Amino acid sequence: MNPKISVIMSVYNSLLFLSESIETILSQSLSDFEFIIVNDGSDGASIKILQTYAKKDKRIILINNKENHGLTKSLNKAIATSKGKYIARQDSHNISFSNRLKVQYQFMEEHPEIVLCGCGYKNTQNNITFAEYRPPSSHRKIRKKMLNKNALAHFTIMFRNKQNIVYRDKFKYAQDYDLYLNLLSAGKKISAVPAILVEYRMFENTISYAKAAEQGLFAEKAREMYFERIAYGLDSYEKFVPKVLAQSNQQNRLNTIAGYELTAAFKINNFLKVRKIFTERCASLLFVRKYLPYFLVSFLPEKCVNSLRRLIW
Repeated sequence: MNPKISVIMSVYNSLLFLSESIETILSQSLSDFEFIIVNDGSDGASIKILQTYAKKDKRIILINNKENHGLTKSLNKAIATSKGKYIARQDSHNISFSNRLKVQYQFMEEHPEIVLCGCGYKNTQNNITFAEYRPPSSHRKIRKKMLNKNALAHFTIMFRNKQNIVYRDKFKYAQDYDLYLNLLSAGKKISAVPAILVEYRMFENTISYAKAAEQGLFAEKAREMYFERIAYGLDSYEKFVPKVLAQSNQQNRLNTIAGYELTAAFKINNFLKVRKIFTERCASLLFVRKYLPYFLVSFLPEKCVNSLRRLIW
């Protein structure tokens, strides 16, 4: 019998929270799953942790990449190995609440028209919660929001297996956003469970923080290709060269990169960096108009910022 769910995780030297993240999956209230972990060229310490857990729990399937292939290719390798009816994402530094798999599984069972669903999550730093996010629950609202920005956190999703749902290799970053937009342009339905089922830990080594600029540029390319598919029935993916992404307009590119770095710093209350980036780019009127609120709010006490964040951002 195949398991109900295949949980997939890619690990690259995520030593800090790795054990705790694995434990939160192994202790799920829904226990009928396989846990596919791809060791993406990690060092000895991370490998030792993974091997210990693989020996202890037969539900863990450990795949070893001899060298670092990146998140996109590693996840596709895990998907190719999976046997579950559904696939659920887990990041190596996040916490899934004990009922996460059960809640999302029941939702997908009750809504056969939905191909992929996300859930709510809370942002924490040093064990302090400073923001909560509940995504739109209807397909219509998610689709509307997706046209402007990513509406579902990658680490919260569950999707139906064996429906040719894979990530596109050239999207080293924002691979989830590209996936969602591909599903939407193909007429597939996406939804979300508004309940908060995951804890997202913010720190400077996470991809979403350290590579915020690259994430943003790849997200813009994913959105551009979505509108190409809507207009022409296909996109320019085959001609896409990631290394020369957004080099046609260097000034706009620098502003885009700075903007993503500024918002990433704002999310973890690194206000000195927010002010530094804003000051460096303040010669651009468009940049000032867009990011002036972040700059001004950065001078408020942290408690006030957290309250405003919940209301505005």
